[in-house]
Amino acid sequence: MRRREFEEETACPAPPRLVELGEVVEPSGKRVAVWAADAAWSADRGKPHNGNRPASEIAEVAWFDARRARELLRTRQVPLMSRLERLVKQRG
Repeated sequence: MRRREFEEETACPAPPRLVELGEVVEPSGKRVAVWAADAAWSADRGKPHNGNRPASEIAEVAWFDARRARELLRTRQVPLMSRLERLVKQRG
């Protein structure tokens, strides 16, 4: 399911390896599952490098450093960012 969901949301093939970061339940009851992937994306063009256009769910693509990303995340999603940062440090 995660690969299909990735492809539906981004309009590009899922990378070979997706690493599950976890799931949070928002106050509304919405479940948010998050995975990390090592993939190339062209933020300046707002589309993946393979030339596909993002799915209609994507209004904008932008890159942020970890500090700014934490500011933009919902409170319950911040621990997922911490997990991602730990993974990146391990790959070092």
